[in-house]
Amino acid sequence: MKRLLLVLALSLTLLCGCAEAPSDVEEDDFLLVGDLSTPDEPLIHTASSFALPIYSGQALDPITCSEGIQRSVSALLYEGLFTLSPSFEVEYCLCDSYEYDPATFVYTFHLRQGVTFGDGSALSARDVIATLQRAQLSERYAARFAAVSSMRAVGTDSVRIAMTRDDATLPALLDIPIVRSGTEKDLIPLGTGPYLYITEGAQDYLRANSAWWQGEIQPLVRIELSPVRDEDTAAYRFSAGEVQLLRSNLLGISGVSSTTGISVTSVDTTELLFLGFNSATVSDANLRYTLSLGIDRESFVSGYLSGYAKSAWAPISPASPLYPKDLERDYQRKDFEAALDALGYGAEGEASARTLTLLVNEESSEKVSIASSIAAGLSHGKLQVSVKALPWDRYTAALQSGSFDLYLGEVRLTPNWDLSPLVGSLGSMNYGYFSDVTLDVLMQSFRSDATTASARQLCAFLARQCPLIPLCFRTDTVLTHTAVLSELTPTAASPFYGLQHWEVTLIN
Repeated sequence: MKRLLLVLALSLTLLCGCAEAPSDVEEDDFLLVGDLSTPDEPLIHTASSFALPIYSGQALDPITCSEGIQRSVSALLYEGLFTLSPSFEVEYCLCDSYEYDPATFVYTFHLRQGVTFGDGSALSARDVIATLQRAQLSERYAARFAAVSSMRAVGTDSVRIAMTRDDATLPALLDIPIVRSGTEKDLIPLGTGPYLYITEGAQDYLRANSAWWQGEIQPLVRIELSPVRDEDTAAYRFSAGEVQLLRSNLLGISGVSSTTGISVTSVDTTELLFLGFNSATVSDANLRYTLSLGIDRESFVSGYLSGYAKSAWAPISPASPLYPKDLERDYQRKDFEAALDALGYGAEGEASARTLTLLVNEESSEKVSIASSIAAGLSHGKLQVSVKALPWDRYTAALQSGSFDLYLGEVRLTPNWDLSPLVGSLGSMNYGYFSDVTLDVLMQSFRSDATTASARQLCAFLARQCPLIPLCFRTDTVLTHTAVLSELTPTAASPFYGLQHWEVTLIN
């Protein structure tokens, strides 16, 4: 009997603790995770066409569409003023130049000439402003406009954005996909991307846009769209070779490698996992710094996140050239214990016995396990750390009331690495109420020039004062069939970055 890899067993079982197969597939047709290293038959899929999953009947508006499947398809249809590389570096896209006046905090972005939407109409400043105004009100992008005071079109080819503060990092936030004004309520709004959405009878597919302004030759003239009802169905169709690419936030994929016919490409994200301190109850910066030395980041990344994260000693992704690698320290248990002993917390130390409470959301078994491991590792001598797991509503209430010593948190940072919401004096997520004028100045300095020097200075101060302990940045994955597709360089925003360099092998 043909045996299939059920990708759902690799994702939702780990993420949610449950999985249900499509009703038309027998249970013994699945190749489970434990069998991956020695399958009865090679899991090599070839294809005569290239297909992506899609939720049929759901809108593809990139401002409002759901994450995952719809976002992957929309990445082929829409483009932003800028693009971010896999290392989060800013690249020009629909904008071909801009000026910034640091005296007035005003940007003027000039649109690229010759760019058209799928219907042949020219891209205009009006289209850009309409999309950015919707993005400003959206859940996905609202945080990017925190320092924007106004936006307006200047003629047909320029956009002017005024800021409330000096900020050289705005272009990193403007990879927001632009749609043609007036089509945003359509099921498939018009975009400027490398593919066009085509409906012929009952068949929907993507066709290479011959008028695409970049003039590149797309590796696929046509991309089929395979309607799915949910992620389970999409995973099954990938496992059966009916779709050739699947973006997922898998925690781990035991045994999957190129030998099974499946390629797993890691995607760096801005999702930071961290420990936050209550600056009122843990007011000693030396103690906070010492506790940062007591966490074996590599062990819990490999043990609890199956390697699908990158350990970090700063709240900037290690994938970014701004990440200060010299601030990293090797974990040594004996050095951590010696540092705690020096603070008086050794068995014979002068400090009084103390217990710190680590708050965590109980609805995430993954986070509870991580918190328990960290608490055990930080406990030494007269200092003990206990875990308090609460349901989400009580967890957030405890954060807002300051009823904790430490908490395990996770946040999706904006790609300009703005930390002011987390540790700024008036930060909306500064639950530990940490406040330091020097830190506010350093954050503003980094926003003003976004250089490696200012990034390191900021991160070095954070490492010493330690209002929070960066733990790791999560990574997503893109799954493909090795026999069909190679040379992927996906980004957090799109699996199709560098599309023109793909190597696609289809059988006739």
